Amino acid sequence: MSILRMGMRVTGIVGVSLVIFGVLGSPIYVFPRSDPEAKSDVVYVIGPPDAAELSIATAMMRKGLASELLISVNDRAFDNSTGLGLCVRPQKFRVTCVTPEPFTTQGEARLLTQISQKRGWTTATVITGVAHVSRTRLLMGRCFTGDLYVIGTPSRLNAVEWAGQYLYQSGAFIKAALSPNC
Repeated sequence: MSILRMGMRVTGIVGVSLVIFGVLGSPIYVFPRSDPEAKSDVVYVIGPPDAAELSIATAMMRKGLASELLISVNDRAFDNSTGLGLCVRPQKFRVTCVTPEPFTTQGEARLLTQISQKRGWTTATVITGVAHVSRTRLLMGRCFTGDLYVIGTPSRLNAVEWAGQYLYQSGAFIKAALSPNC
């Protein structure tokens, strides 16, 4: 077999594999089950939060769908340009901004459980990016024993960013499978 023919065969196999990976991953990353807005004890925006997530969260709070807004932030996220004025300016609803330790989805799930136990929360709505919904549901569901709703924000990712999300989220799912506890 010539080198050219072998190169074409490898390229074809890689191309078909990427298409299959893309199709199989689309219900997990691109079109995951996203819950409708629901009355909850807390609306939790996991981090780093973006404007779309904060917009949905504040709209839910204004509708009276929760008694508290919990926002997961890291130290670098405390600036008004990313909409986190919610953390530093008084609101008409209760807002708690906190940095989970570690600053990972699993750390955020543990944090939700800890605060829920202290405050008696039995329902939570978690808001995150659409590519992160399935893994968020998995990790939060391992830790939080109450009713859990997960809402994904619409994505404006280009093809390269989607490819990055597929790789990142797939690796993170593998990590989650290797550490199945809360």
